[in-house]
Amino acid sequence: MKRVYMFFLALLGVLCLVKGAIALFNLDLTPIAAQSTAYNFGRTVGLVLSKLIFIAFGIIVIRKGYSIFRQEQLKLN
Repeated sequence: MKRVYMFFLALLGVLCLVKGAIALFNLDLTPIAAQSTAYNFGRTVGLVLSKLIFIAFGIIVIRKGYSIFRQEQLKLN
């Protein structure tokens, strides 16, 4: 059961990393002319942070899966 859990944790982590990286590189950061500078800055920061949070979540999930894998390996030895 733990192997299935580890597999899905690793898969979820990789998918989060890939989705976050692709979304980060495909951001449209052109300012909206009708809005203020503060609005455009806040929009840019919000877009970038949301993608970075997604990438960080992927890294955390992969580390959790790896720690479970290491515990299983230590039990076998």
